[in-house]
Amino acid sequence: LFKITVGRSMEPIIIKKYANRRLYNTETSSYITLEDLGILIRAGREFEVVDADPRRIKRLRAHVKNNDAR
Repeated sequence: LFKITVGRSMEPIIIKKYANRRLYNTETSSYITLEDLGILIRAGREFEVVDADPRRIKRLRAHVKNNDAR
């Protein structure tokens, strides 16, 4: 699993989705899993999943509210 940095800018994290179904977190410069995305959601982080292939137009925005889980 990856480390979530607290106190960073609350700009959405850009997650690049590759054709081989791998997900790349541009904030941590590392590949992540669906489990890692769950951690981001539970932490209340906002992220955007974009197709890494610039020829594809498909975009998925995921805005996550912090549910005061603290």
